[in-house]
Order: sequence, then C-alpha cells, then structure tokens
Amino acid sequence: MFDPFFTTKFAGRGLGLSAVLGIMRLHGGAIRVTSVPGDTTMEVLWPVMADVPAIKTGSRAIEQPPPRVTPKPGTHGKVLVIDDEMYVRELAASALQELGYEVMLAGDGATALALFQKHRSEVRFAVLDMMMPGMTGDRVLDALRILRPDLPAVVISGFTDGRIINTGSGTRTEFLQKPFHPEELIAVVERLMKIQK
Repeated sequence: MFDPFFTTKFAGRGLGLSAVLGIMRLHGGAIRVTSVPGDTTMEVLWPVMADVPAIKTGSRAIEQPPPRVTPKPGTHGKVLVIDDEMYVRELAASALQELGYEVMLAGDGATALALFQKHRSEVRFAVLDMMMPGMTGDRVLDALRILRPDLPAVVISGFTDGRIINTGSGTRTEFLQKPFHPEELIAVVERLMKIQK
C-alpha cells in the first residue's frame, strides 16, 4: 500500500500513502498499520521534541535521538521540477522542500523553459520527466543546457523507450526510475549536488 502508483481504485494515482510515508521518514517518524478483516487502523508516529526529557520506563530512562534539522525552504536555492503528472510533481516538490530547496513546478516543456529563462541564474538543478506530451524530456534538457550548459539534472522515467541519456560521472545528469520513493529522489539529488561542488 505504500508503493508509489499502487492503487486499487480505477481513478486513483496511488501516491497518497507513499507521499505521507516519505514525509514521515524525512522527519524521523513512521506509520504503524494494524489491520484485521473489516477494520484498519493507521497511526502516524512523530518523533519526540528535543526539549522533552528522557522517558522513564520502569527503572531506566530511554534517551531520545537528536531531532533531524530541516533547512528553511529556499535555503539552498531554486530547483525546477518538470513532469506532466501533477502527483509526481507534488511528490518531488515535497521531498526537495525538505532538503531546503524552493521548488518551481512546470507541467510541460514550454512552461519549464519560460520559468527557467526568468530564474536562470537562481536554479541549482532540474528534475524532469523523460516522457511528456509536446517536448519530451531529452529535448527540454537540451534546451535548458543551451541556456546554461553547466545545469545539473535528474532525469526520471517509468519507461525505457530507446532514448539514450548520458548519466553518471562527468555528465551532470543522474537517472531515477519511476516509480520512486521520496528518499530515493533525495539520495540522487544529494549525490548529484555533491559531485557538482
């Protein structure tokens, strides 16, 4: 039920619980599910605040782990997320905001290029879908790199359609297969931005 894009509903996208789980993990929390036929209970478990003293259980105290420090949104600059699926854009935006980025969203290549031209010097990197109507991801990336050749990018796709994108060391480009968990996107972005430093 927590897998991205898994759904039993005809019109559902299957990102709700995946996004919630990703957010909880980013905050050091968890979700507990208890289910018996006819009744399912879900508990959202938030971490204990740092200024709360250790919890005493019997004769010993349980030390609480230090809280995860979440950067203020926009601390690390702007990032452009381009995907024609609203749910994927929102999932990516949520994960990137947790890393301290200000996220600009575009549902197609033309909108992405207009946003990028307006904020070219501020955009740290782009996350873009390979398969989109109109301009495909590889064409969007080529256009972005004409405007700024050093732009790092994370290319995401749920298909292997024969397009070849050079990724890995020295390309300023990483690939992430759909469906993905927010933690996977975070790991790819952290690796990409570490390489760029």
